[in-house]
Amino acid sequence: MAYFIKIGLETMTATDIKNQKKIVLIGIAIQKPGEFVMIRIEK
Repeated sequence: MAYFIKIGLETMTATDIKNQKKIVLIGIAIQKPGEFVMIRIEK
């Protein structure tokens, strides 16, 4: 199993940060490390 979590300047623009918009990108690979399921959370 493999995973990653990205937040900050990798997922948000300067405008998003100025408008207090938060974006998190989560990737999970349960069976094969090259096949990720992507989950994007915005608030």
